[in-house]
Amino acid sequence: MKLSFFSPAKINLFLLVLGKREDGYHEIASLMQAISLYDELHFELGNKDVLLSSDPSLDIGPSNLIWKAVLAFREKTSIREPLTITLKKNIPMMSGLGGGSSNAATTLFALDSIFSTNFSQEDFFSLAQKIGSDVPFFFSQGTAYVEGRGEKVEEIFLPIAHSFYLFFSKEGLSTAHVYQAMKGKIDVHQNPRALLKRFLAHDFSYQNDLEKGAFSICQSLANNKKELEESNFSSVFLTGSGSAFVCVGENHRGLSLTEVKAIQRKEKLWYSP
Repeated sequence: MKLSFFSPAKINLFLLVLGKREDGYHEIASLMQAISLYDELHFELGNKDVLLSSDPSLDIGPSNLIWKAVLAFREKTSIREPLTITLKKNIPMMSGLGGGSSNAATTLFALDSIFSTNFSQEDFFSLAQKIGSDVPFFFSQGTAYVEGRGEKVEEIFLPIAHSFYLFFSKEGLSTAHVYQAMKGKIDVHQNPRALLKRFLAHDFSYQNDLEKGAFSICQSLANNKKELEESNFSSVFLTGSGSAFVCVGENHRGLSLTEVKAIQRKEKLWYSP
């Protein structure tokens, strides 16, 4: 029997970098939103562990977050039946849309369903924290305020009706490299809770502190943002560590970009059951 699951992308409506932590990570505060762009994961019991991907460039070895999720599940439950996992990749890699983290969270959810282990939300959060910083978010209901390195998740109800565009650059960015490039560029000038309060009052002040590091690594991204802003969107901002941009509103002047493609999505379309 094959079971199939959706694995949604996320965007950061705001992302503030508050400083470097003693454990080497950065302290952040972010309002995150799941969106309707998703990967697909298919699971079957097999004779040996196999991970197949529609994207041949994806590393399907032990460092893949799907396998890390499988290992975390097995360590907790002692269930070790071999699995064949097939990933249909739609979320661009190294785009800041959280595809790998979402895949890991979906894997935990799928294994809980397949083996009827009846995990609580606390169980999911506990396992997710061991796998990656963004993984716990994907066990929220779709919108959450996150703190720490991303492991502290607070559910938020924030109905948003307007549309946006995602623009994917050909360049991919390493999250670790972007954070490294933030050295000397952290300027804490926002109160995260005050900014969250503005969003809850529908005063949407989209921003991403990681743009400083991303643009210092890849100047073409800064050029892309400038051109997108000149195309009459009301807001343009990088999501996560990049390289995808979120563009709010409707473009009326036409785009001349040659190195990006656009997919229109609606915000607030993805909720967990």
